[in-house]
Amino acid sequence: MNDIEKQFVGVWDLRDWTHTNLSTGAVSQVHGGDYAGNLLYTLSGWVSVSLIEKTRPNVSEDRAARYALHAKLKYEGYSDLSDAEMEHLMPYALSAFGFISYFGTFEADDTEVRHLAITAARPNHVGQILPRKHIFKDNMLTLYGDAGGFRDTLLWARVAP
Repeated sequence: MNDIEKQFVGVWDLRDWTHTNLSTGAVSQVHGGDYAGNLLYTLSGWVSVSLIEKTRPNVSEDRAARYALHAKLKYEGYSDLSDAEMEHLMPYALSAFGFISYFGTFEADDTEVRHLAITAARPNHVGQILPRKHIFKDNMLTLYGDAGGFRDTLLWARVAP
């Protein structure tokens, strides 16, 4: 592990998260500012991130209904869902929209940290290198990532051990 990578090691708490529309320049708070998150870097080169919309709806604890709905969606699609099934599904969809998480390895140089996602809440992240520009200032870390026409800017505060 190089000296730059050692600066990342520790636990970080999300303090600010904005996205910028790269075509218009418009900046807004992700989830209207209703977010929380943690980031973990280890000396052995692992990274774990979890970002949530704080007011996601609760989901049903009825496992039988959840498994039945999952099977129906997977094998039959959504076109024949009843109103009750749609009502059961909606909190899961909203919860998923408000959740980003992945785990993997990282490497960094003077300007960029690269996260290799091994597992991820979003299947399209698995096996991908997620590059982020970085700036350290005092006990703060700012990460910038561009994707889908937007730049996410995340400000992290180091959590004291």
